[in-house]
Parts: sequence; structure tokens; C-alpha cells
Amino acid sequence: QRILHPDRFSLKNDADQELATECSGRVNDAVATLRVPLPRACYMLRVLHGIDTEAEGTMQNDQALLMEVLEIREAVEDAESYDEDIRPLLEANAVSVASCMENVSRLLSEPDPDGAKAMVTRWQYYEKIREEIELWKDRNAVE
Repeated sequence: QRILHPDRFSLKNDADQELATECSGRVNDAVATLRVPLPRACYMLRVLHGIDTEAEGTMQNDQALLMEVLEIREAVEDAESYDEDIRPLLEANAVSVASCMENVSRLLSEPDPDGAKAMVTRWQYYEKIREEIELWKDRNAVE
């Protein structure tokens, strides 16, 4: 990141400055992707196995998972208390995310790209739940 930082090219011509800015942006994007586990798993599936987890039609057809997610989202919507309603959901979701992370790592190592894809998709659902819980906390002034 330091080598390609645009400030290092301030005395260069416009073309070099523009190239440095573009390259620096790409490096920053790559670091951001690889630093966070879920985007990193999506990237590894795409690069190693040609699987795009963001493409149309990649969502789960696992009815049990879909029902679980629906029930959790309804529980978040109906929650009145952080300690009684939200904290248990947040803790259970953290366990689910940790399980997904562990399984994705194992499935990518085996390799079982289809299993890893299904687990990443499951993980994405749990990430959305975490985001909804964070929104609930923001709306209800909970830190």
C-alpha cells in the first residue's frame, strides 16, 4: 500500500499519478476483501473454483434454513428488550457464524466447492441477521 500510495507520485506526470491512484485503489480494495472473513471466503470461491456467490440464483433452497432466518427476523422485529430478546439472538447468531466460518474453511481445504458455496450462502444469511440486529440496536439506542 505504501509503495503505490498516490502521494509518492505527486511529482510525477499526470499519467503516472493516475496509474498510481488506480493501483492504490485496487490494492486497498484487495486488502479490505481479504481482511474480512466472509468477503474473503467469497473471493476464494470465485478465484479457486469459479463460483460467484453474488450471482443470481445462488440463494439457498434449504427450507429449514429459510424458516429459521424468517423466525429470527420476526423475533428481531418483535423484540422489546435488548437483554431478554436481542442478546440471546445475537449470541446464537455469533455461534452460527463461527460454525459457518469453520465449515467453509474445512470445505475449501477438502476441497468441496459446492459444500463451501452452500455454507457461504448460509453465512450470508447470518450476516444479514447480524446487520438487522445492529439496526435494532441503533433504533433503540443500545450500544
